[in-house]
This record gives sequence, structure tokens and C-alpha cells, in this order.
Amino acid sequence: MDNYDNNSIAPDKILIFNKSKKLANAINKNRYSYLTNCERRDNKDLITLRVEVELPQRPPIPINHVEDIQIEVTNEKDIPNVFAIREDFPETIHQNIIFPGDPKWLCLYEDPWEEISSTITPELFIERIREWLKRAAVNELHLQDQPLEPYLVTKEKIIISEDILINGISREDILVGMQVGKLIQMVPILRTEVEKYRKNFPQEEGKSDFLGLVVKGEPTYTRMISQFPNNLYLLSDLLEKVGLHICEILEEYILDLNKQFKKISQFENYRLLIFLALPKCRNEGDEPKKNEYWVFAIDSTILELGKALDILDSVKGLGSGILLEEKKTQKKDSDSLKKIDVYAIAPIFAQSKSLARKSSGITNEEIINKKFGIIGLGALGSQIVMNLAKQGLGELILIDNDLLLPHNLARHPLINRFVGLSKVDAIYKSFVESVFYSEDNITTYEMNYLGVSENGDDLQKKCYSSLASTDVIFDFSASRAVSQKLALDEFSAPRLSAYLTPSGNYCVVLYEGENRSVRLDDLEQQLMVSISEKYELNNFWKTSQELIQIAGSCRDLSRVMSNDFFLGYSGVISRLIKNILVDKKPRISVFTWQENPQCISEISIPVNKVHVYKQKEWEIRTSELTFSSLSEIRKERLPNETGGILLGKMNHERKIIHISHFLPSPPDSKEWPMAYIRGVQGLEKQIDKISDVTKNGLNYIGEWHSHPDNTSIFPSKEDLIALGWASEYMSAIGYPGLMAILGKDKIKYLLKEE
Repeated sequence: MDNYDNNSIAPDKILIFNKSKKLANAINKNRYSYLTNCERRDNKDLITLRVEVELPQRPPIPINHVEDIQIEVTNEKDIPNVFAIREDFPETIHQNIIFPGDPKWLCLYEDPWEEISSTITPELFIERIREWLKRAAVNELHLQDQPLEPYLVTKEKIIISEDILINGISREDILVGMQVGKLIQMVPILRTEVEKYRKNFPQEEGKSDFLGLVVKGEPTYTRMISQFPNNLYLLSDLLEKVGLHICEILEEYILDLNKQFKKISQFENYRLLIFLALPKCRNEGDEPKKNEYWVFAIDSTILELGKALDILDSVKGLGSGILLEEKKTQKKDSDSLKKIDVYAIAPIFAQSKSLARKSSGITNEEIINKKFGIIGLGALGSQIVMNLAKQGLGELILIDNDLLLPHNLARHPLINRFVGLSKVDAIYKSFVESVFYSEDNITTYEMNYLGVSENGDDLQKKCYSSLASTDVIFDFSASRAVSQKLALDEFSAPRLSAYLTPSGNYCVVLYEGENRSVRLDDLEQQLMVSISEKYELNNFWKTSQELIQIAGSCRDLSRVMSNDFFLGYSGVISRLIKNILVDKKPRISVFTWQENPQCISEISIPVNKVHVYKQKEWEIRTSELTFSSLSEIRKERLPNETGGILLGKMNHERKIIHISHFLPSPPDSKEWPMAYIRGVQGLEKQIDKISDVTKNGLNYIGEWHSHPDNTSIFPSKEDLIALGWASEYMSAIGYPGLMAILGKDKIKYLLKEE
């Protein structure tokens, strides 16, 4: 760097802010920069420096080997503003938007200054300027994963749907905006409903009404907007670059208003907002990947705008806003357009399903538009449904017959004003009002699922039909009866059931998988087997004894359980749901809440296929694991016969028997090659323990024994006698006697009813 005499510059005497003085000192310490001036102007510290830039021989962007830079410090807190003061400094990416005549304003950092300022020393700040210039010269300022949009420096913000910016609105609608609080919100309203809308949402005194006009420019890969067009003339000149003749577009819009509404006077005091959608691509010739969005507010009424465009006037005796069509073809007066001020507003996208999915990282097309049937909107179900809905997933069919009561609020996401409504109606109102679901996205049924039938009354049939159209059915009712009915009803959609245990220490998720590969009742039985076998699940059904009174009757009691459980588990489950909808495999997951350290951990239980057998009027369902385990024990005891008891569940109404588990031969049993007599030692105690830890999920249902190789699995005379004993025992509780005879790679079931 050339040596300059800067002894005449005294930063400590000229500059006010400590930040400025430190920057000046850092410049003097840097071997590739040189302090050329310091001054105070308009309550700002201005520091001018000359920097040497590391460049290749022929840089594609005309950055000079030596550039003059000015640093503007406005206070001790905010980031210093950095300007390239060469008049012909090139347009590059990562420059902030400026006003006409201002020097180019460099955007040095992508992260917010308040987040990084503690790590950026004055020395690093000066080096960052040099690095920015070096990368700008070779067009490497923009990383591949960075957004294409430039930084819009404005505090004014407006809310509008991205879908409107991309697709516009229907011919029957008009885009209306009202300033509510500190933000303008744009809403498409039927043209016939505008007056009604204004009456329902009266504007605050002193605030303007707005109309919106959406226009779309030609694709561009360059930085199209580098300066704020602060009047209509400059805006018109700017938009010509992307094929938009904005004055003609404004004329047509105002003429159309007059044509559609038969008079312009009702809108003459509105102000117009121009929404520009600009398709952007990274390189010339590429397909556009994203859109850049701008909003330009015309700071005049539509009447004043129409006068400037020479298409509206005020005629004495006829009212204002009379259309003067004969003036439409006249050339526009540039001075009139320059008098119409324009200012920029930053668009903020209104929440929508699309934006919610993007915000949540949901990109898989398979789960975006699914239809979900949801049974049970209590403390757990409501939280999960809220989580999924706020992420923009699917259409919802809600089924629950409970009312929202005051004590529910301690564990329910809904608020006090919904108390007294049915939970389905309360959730519906909440979604429509505070999320982004329309009436078309939600169907509600205030009814108990146990009453849903394709042969019931009209409402029951309608509910049944709605569920038949779903892609997945969720059961959050925590009801065994509901779960059992749901498993047996003939909908094609796979079921997912989730519930908390009474203590809150465990939460279960059962999912049938694609094409219902393992049925819900079978999954429940396989879970019961794991509960009976796994030590960590021995307290699965442990019940909290603490109850509170929630109403006047001594029977109006509710179990004590913190909302922490529902919030924690609902987040885990809603995330799991998104995964299994893609994975599509059946699943049994038990989540446990742990203390010290606080965490939720998962116990994943293997899912086994189910074999189905028909015996008389009964359906016998046995998991592959149960069959293979029995076969392994049989093989170990050969050449002798062996046996034991069967555990599971019987459904006498649907005539279904689940053979889910078994106990092997007690120690006092007699085993021979051609005979077997089951003993009883310790058996009753084992059965009681399993029944207790599974909360009667597994009970004694029958007997099993094996036959040796090369023998028939048909029952012997002694087998039939044993079956009679089993039948006599089971008939006392209304069930048939059951016996399984196990041979080599096959099994035979015998049933006898008294």
C-alpha cells in the first residue's frame, strides 16, 4: 500500500463515538488500508479509508485494486454502515437498497448484527470490508444455499398470502387492505361484499383503506432493484426493465373499478398498493427457482392517482371520480407522475398450509394432502391435532362427544371462552379463527365413535362414510372399547392409536402400517406380551391414587396429572406420526418419561405378523412369534411331548380369540414320547401376575401340548378328555374350551363349547 501522510487526521479529537475511534485505530493498524478522512456530519461519525483489494488479473466484476470506502457510525450499538463512494462502483449482489443519488451500500453480514457483534472486533470489521470487495470482484459473494432476494430496508410491513402473490385473485374478488394496529392486512373479498366487509371491520380513525394490485414481472437473474423509486415516475421507469408498463396497468385497474362498481367514488379515498412478484434465477437462462416480492405504496388517494394519470377528474355538480375516457390515450405528464410519492413496504406472508409446511420442514408430497380421521380430542389428542394442523397437514375429520369443561383447561390447548362447547366445535372454531384451516378443511361429528355405523341413523352413516374416505385414522380416545371397534370396522385406512397410562409415565403409539398389515387389536396384544416380559414395563398400568374434585358431587373426580406429560408426549407423537406416514411400517412404540435426567425415551417393540385360523364360528389369531416360540420349545423337548397353557384375549361378541402368549410346562408335569400330563406347580401365581401387570390384557384362554415328529396332530382320546376339562372350566365364564396341538411346522386348534 502506498504511504500517505495522515498526521493531520486526529480521530480521537474529531470523532464522538468510541466505536468510531476504535475503527479508525484498526484502519491504521491494517497494512492493506489507510485512513484518509474523519468528520462529523448530521450527528454521525464519518470515517473514510482507502483499501487495497486482492484481485485476479481480469476480475469479472469491475472492482478496482484500490477502493475508497466510507464508514458511517450512528451510535454505539448498531452496525456501522459501509458505503463504496466511487460514483461508478458496480451493481453487485449483497448491496442494500438505497435512495436515488446515494452511494452503494455494502451488506457485509448475513446474520443480524446483534447476534454477532460480540465477536466482531474493529480489526475483523475492516478485514470484512476487504473480503467483501475481493469476493464481489469474482462474483462469489452469494453462497449456493443463500436466498436470492435482496435486503429490503424498511420498517413498514404488510401481510399478504404468498399464494395471492403467485396466482393473483379471482375475477370476482377485489384485494382489500386495512391498517389494523401497526400492520396492513390484505384480504381478497368478493366484489359484492366490499361494503359489508367495511361495516364488519370499520377502519380506525386517521388510518387509510387500501386496495391491492398484483403484477408479475419477467424472470430475471440480475439485481433488478437497487434503489428505492420514491415517486411514480421512477417506479414506472424501473418496472419497464421487467416488461411492466405500470401506468397502463394502473389505468386499466381504475377503469375496471369504475366498470365493475358502476362508480369510482366509493374508492376515491382508498390508497393503492402495487404487489410485484419477480421470478428469480441464479444464472442467465436458468429456470426461475424463487420469487422476489416487493410492495410499493402509492402515497395518494385513487382519485389523486387518477388525476395524475389523466383518467379521472372532479366535475362540479356530478361528484368526484367521473371517468374521462377521452383522455386515456394522452401521453402522461412526467411532472404529474413525479409528484405522486411512492414508498416501499416489506411483505410478510400470511400464514397458510403451504407456509406452515415450509416452516416445519415438511416436503414429502405423500403426507401433505392426506385426509385424517381423528377420534378423541382430550388432553393428548387435542395437542397432537393442534401440532399437526399448525404444520399444515391434511384435511381433518373430528369425532368426539365430550364438552369442554373448566377443569379440562389445565391440560387442554383451548382457552376459557370455549368452555361449554363440544370439543369438536371448539377445536373447529379455534382452527378456523386462529390457525389457517377453512370450513372446507374440517368436518366435525359431535358423537361417540362407539355409535358410528354404516347401518345407523343418518348422522352415524355420514360419519361412517367420512371415515371410509380417510387416508389414516387416529384414535386418541384412550378407550379399549373404541380401539377394539376401530380394529374391526371395515375401513381401508390404517389406524394409529396413542394413549397415556394412568400415571403418565408411559405413552403408547400403535400403528397398523400400510394396507393394515398388522391389525390394531393384534398390536395391542403384542404390547401386552412385552409388558408381561420386560422389567422396565412392570409398572406400566400403575395408577396414581391422587384425585381432585371438579364439581359439586362427590363422584365428580379427576385424576391428578400434570400438563407437562401431554405437552411432552404430544410433540414426540406428532413428529413420530410424520415419520411413520412415510415409513408405512407397522409399529409399537412405548415412550417413557424419566426423571433425573429429565427426558422422554422410546422402547421400540418388534411387530410380528399374525396368522389367522378359522375354527367353527370363531377366528383364532396367533402372532408369528408365539408360534415360533412354541415350536422352539417343542423341538427342545423332543422326543418327549411337552405343553403348557395359552394366554391371550377372547371377544365373545365378535367371536375372536387372540392367542398372544403362553407358559411352558410346569416343573411337576409328566412328559413321555407318546403322552403328556400338565402339572400345576406355580402356574396360578404366574397367571395372576401376568394378568395383573397387563391389567387383564392377558388371561388364561386354553391349553397347548406337542406331538412328536412323524405323528399326526389330530387329537387322541386323552386330548379330547383334556379339551373337555378346559371347556368345563371356561364355560363357567361363558367362553369355549381351547386346545392347541403342535406338530412339526404346523398347529391344530380345537374348540369345544358347552
